[in-house]
Parts: sequence; C-alpha cells; structure tokens
Amino acid sequence: MNALSHVFDSLLTFLLELVGKYGFFGLFFAMILQSIISPLPSEIVMAVGAAGLVEKYGYFWGSTLAFFSILLGAMVGALIAFWIGWKGEELITKKVEPQLLLAIEHYLEKHGFVTIVLARLIPFLSFDAISYAAGFFKIPRKSFLLATLIGLIPRTLFYVLLGSGFIKLAEKSLNLALLVAFVIAVILLALAYAFQLWIRKKNFSISAEATEATKKSASDLQ
Repeated sequence: MNALSHVFDSLLTFLLELVGKYGFFGLFFAMILQSIISPLPSEIVMAVGAAGLVEKYGYFWGSTLAFFSILLGAMVGALIAFWIGWKGEELITKKVEPQLLLAIEHYLEKHGFVTIVLARLIPFLSFDAISYAAGFFKIPRKSFLLATLIGLIPRTLFYVLLGSGFIKLAEKSLNLALLVAFVIAVILLALAYAFQLWIRKKNFSISAEATEATKKSASDLQ
C-alpha cells in the first residue's frame, strides 16, 4: 500500500512539474499519455493539470489554456488508442469468446454513438479502454471522434472549473476546499456506480441480442 501511495505521489509530482515547466504543452502531452496508457485517472490529470496552469498563468488564462490543452490532448490520445484497437483485432480475438465479441459488436452497431458519449461523460471509466474497444469493434472513425468530442466538452469544462476553483478556494480556506473536493468525489462515485447498474441491466438485452445474432449467423451459413 505504501509503495502504491509512493507511485501515486510521484506521478502527481511529475504532472505538476510537467505543467509548471511546459505549461499548455505539458498538460497537452500528459493528456495524450493518459488517453493511451492511464497511470492516473483522467479526472485527476484534468483537475490537477488545470490547477497547475491557473497557478502559473492566473485564473482566466490558466483556465482557458487548460480547457483547450486537455480537450486537444484527449482527442489526439483517443484517436491513437482507437487506431491501436483497430489494428489489434487478431490479438484480442484469440483471448475473448467469439459469442461475447459478437454480442458486443451487435450492441455497438445499434447504440455505439450514444454509448461512447455516455462513457466519456461518466467519471472514473477508463478513457483508453473505451477508445481501444471502439477501434476494435470498428466503430466509424468520424462517429467515434464526434461522440468523443461531445462527451469530452462538458467533462473537460467541469474538471477545469473544479481544478481552478480549488486553487481559489484553497487560498481562502484549505479545509473548506478539501471538504468540497470530498463531497464532489462522493457524488462522482455515486454517478459511476449508477452507470454500472445501468450497464448490468443492459447485459440482459446484450445477451438476448447475442442469441439472436448467433441464430442469424447459423441460419446464414445453412
């Protein structure tokens, strides 16, 4: 546990140093890395990175630069992860049951766009995993990018305001800032849990669609 905490602290220190030294481009680069390989949750990178830019450039310019660096970095990283998922089809098909792949593919054909938008909005969902999955299941690139953009804009705005607001509030009262951050974290975890419950309910429809798709494939082969 101590080792994990040390790694987490080291990553946060690296992020703050990156943003402090390179500003806009430091946070842009951090978001690309986070979108491909996520050593830190995107929520932390967004909020902490925004706080770093606000501290460096002031509230208005720091928040503005944070918004665009996060949005552009996340879009570039998502596109790279999407491409990796697209090219990694052979590797994944060897390790996942064909029926499950068929079920998810059939579901995404109908609900892929909305699913990606919701997944980008819901906190604490793996940003890179969504992009890899979208690429693997061959969701059209334009639809993927548009859905990602739609989901990212409000998400980015929220965490930029959270990070920059934390800096301003901490200047007045650190205890109050920590309390507000804790309450927001609880709310976000509750939203993530509600989304998981929704996904579990959807599993019943996915299973039904998988059975239907399997029968259809079997009939087509006859």
